[in-house]
Amino acid sequence: MPVRDAICWNMMIKGCLDCGDLMTAEELFDEMPGPRVVLLTTMIDGFFRFGQMPIRDLAASNAMLHGYCENARVDDAVKLFEQMPSWNVISWTSMIGGLDQNHSWSRFQFRILP
Repeated sequence: MPVRDAICWNMMIKGCLDCGDLMTAEELFDEMPGPRVVLLTTMIDGFFRFGQMPIRDLAASNAMLHGYCENARVDDAVKLFEQMPSWNVISWTSMIGGLDQNHSWSRFQFRILP
């Protein structure tokens, strides 16, 4: 391939994900030179579809949390939320909004105190 810009990398990674090959998509993502922030959304979508998000940081966890809630996967959202080592206002907003959107308040018990 003569030109290997972010668009090409993104299409290769998305193609792997569309074919169900998360491992190759991850390998391509890790091999890509330069800033990879643009491709992170493609990888997060792939991790979400395969349910295998390697929690790398709070931002990635929040993206997964929001994705689960937007797609009515409330049980997965609650499980992820409970596994997160810390929360911020985005985490709480995604969780509360997702529970409300899906009418699923009974699936979650707020644990403010340890």
